[in-house]
Amino acid sequence: MTFLQCTGRPSRPVRFAVCLMAALVCSMVIKASVAAEAIEHPFITALHQSSGFSGITLIHHGEADQVISGAADAGQSVTAGTSVLPASTFKIFSTMAALETGVAEGPDTLLRWDGTVRSRPETNRDMTLREAFVISAVPHYQQMVQSVGGTRMQTMLDAAEYGNQSMAGGLTTFWLSGELRISPLQQIELLQRLRHDDLPFRSEVMAATRDIMRMEQTADYALYAKTGLTTADDGGYVGWYVGWVEQENDIWYFATLLRSSGEDDTLIPARIDITRRALQSVGALP
Repeated sequence: MTFLQCTGRPSRPVRFAVCLMAALVCSMVIKASVAAEAIEHPFITALHQSSGFSGITLIHHGEADQVISGAADAGQSVTAGTSVLPASTFKIFSTMAALETGVAEGPDTLLRWDGTVRSRPETNRDMTLREAFVISAVPHYQQMVQSVGGTRMQTMLDAAEYGNQSMAGGLTTFWLSGELRISPLQQIELLQRLRHDDLPFRSEVMAATRDIMRMEQTADYALYAKTGLTTADDGGYVGWYVGWVEQENDIWYFATLLRSSGEDDTLIPARIDITRRALQSVGALP
């Protein structure tokens, strides 16, 4: 049974039960790999300690099957298993949900602006799905999630075992200020499954999502990534940077999570800067 058959909509070619069983088997293999004990990387730890934020960077080096980490505690304990709001990293999943259900047909699907003028002027216009992902246009994605609907979204969250799978807090805000939670370790597991076509979505949906996620392409590497930022219950920021780097014969998955004790805008560039320098230190980026 496909996702759409579950909701009475026209069926898609891939049968959901078969897809889900295959995804669950592959998920167990990936979880066993990522759950290997992480090796602390002194340089990455130093990056976090000098940032002034609580945080962690996890890097799973696929070729070596090795997990590397560095972390710092600036008043809030952050570990590989710390679960927080996914914020806009959830756009990776909601992109797949929109494509799977036909709410969006592909990266060039036009998403209409609702006419409400907001504080980020770059979002006050019509744009493609790819553009909305790249600039992290929250209103456009909220409209997409609303079109997917709560029932279908919950079915997909459960099938993919995304974080704690909770949609409490409202259909258009559960990943921003609601009860959905995910950890750095779970982020890496999701990314691995996406890259290997091991999620319960059609293969063309996952291929289109990977295409949308590609932020940099050179002769030496390709970077696939998504940022995330929201405010925690304590008033501090939660900042994410997740993705992977591909070289011709190697792969590095990464997840950086930073937390601040208050509204500190320096966290916004720090999450990317720390990650890029960490990836450079292990040879993933030049």
